[in-house]
Amino acid sequence: MQNNNDAIHKKTILHVADSLNGGGAEAVFRDTIIATESLGYINHVYVSDGKTSFMSYIYSMKHKRLLLAELKKLKPDILHLQNFYHYLSPSVLAAIKIYKKNHKLHVVFTAHDYHLICPNSGFQYFEGGLRKNISLQRGTFRYLRRYDRRSVAHSLLKTAQHILNYKFLKNHQVIDDIISPSFFLKKVFSLYNIKTNVTVIRNPVGLQDLNTDLKDTVYPSEMVKFVFFGRVTEEKGLFEFLNLLNECFTISCEVHVYGEGTELDKLKCLKFRKEMSIFFHGFQKRDDIPNIISQYDIFILPSLWYENAPISIIEAAKSGLPILVPNYGGLQEMAKLTKYHYFFEYENGITLPHQIFDAYKHRHQNYILDEEPFSMKFYAQELNKIYNLNSPQAQDFGVN
Repeated sequence: MQNNNDAIHKKTILHVADSLNGGGAEAVFRDTIIATESLGYINHVYVSDGKTSFMSYIYSMKHKRLLLAELKKLKPDILHLQNFYHYLSPSVLAAIKIYKKNHKLHVVFTAHDYHLICPNSGFQYFEGGLRKNISLQRGTFRYLRRYDRRSVAHSLLKTAQHILNYKFLKNHQVIDDIISPSFFLKKVFSLYNIKTNVTVIRNPVGLQDLNTDLKDTVYPSEMVKFVFFGRVTEEKGLFEFLNLLNECFTISCEVHVYGEGTELDKLKCLKFRKEMSIFFHGFQKRDDIPNIISQYDIFILPSLWYENAPISIIEAAKSGLPILVPNYGGLQEMAKLTKYHYFFEYENGITLPHQIFDAYKHRHQNYILDEEPFSMKFYAQELNKIYNLNSPQAQDFGVN
């Protein structure tokens, strides 16, 4: 006679996302597959071809048809959905909805951003050319805003996708359980009327020991070395932070940037005081980052948006680097999970030198207060609990 664990191990999961390759959300997608394999689940993967058009971005008939065919062929017990709105489009939710009419299927969604409640996945809008965070108070959301800086047309596309799929068709109701990597995102979902069950499970992080020796603590007298790694895009705030650092911090410093993105050319054109330099190192394999960044003094992630749960903060802390970030969102939450974290405000740059001096005193001394929630073993165990919940079908969760 089979025991319950044997039955669980024979369950089939279909993992669905825009892409298998990349960092951030894609890394979590790959880790999810690895974790479920370790639990004995039978895994299948459905990803896009990386192509889109104006119409398919709003609603892709192709991926609706192809995913429905895949569901009918595989008959999975669980569908684990991650980022899907760039290429697959929310039409995949419609395919799932059709399939669930005649088949039992537990749908789990890992939320990497704010897409379910806002046309701008960063929970931001643009006014007068300025990037602004949407208020965390309920009732302040408005569709009649610009949600993409590139053009009005791009903004209208994002808004049309959101209204059609979530306000009109309400296909998001197929989601049974939502996984949030941060309590902040869970709170925002609640504030914006998401009624689906939301469980916080931290994204797994490779926390291997580093082959580096801790250095002595020295008060900054000649040079402070900052490091950033990740996507070099507008919302990451490097342009604004570098200007702030140039204006209010007089001690010699270097800023080392690891990564690629649309803001590189803009950053390379910046001019600084003679005591400040910036170096661009390009893309680096994520596995190599911990040992590379351990040679620097302070890790910076000056994002302008309410980051969800940036694992780069945890990776930097494991490398011993104090954390310097703005005091909001998932940035604040993740930084507080490390011993030495420091906050600054863009509106009050006068406090930045003090935070830098304090952070420098603890260079190469930082650590994660509790590593267990970031381990692959813990992640797999928490996924297993979610997969075996007897969740009722999700209720409606529109934006007020």
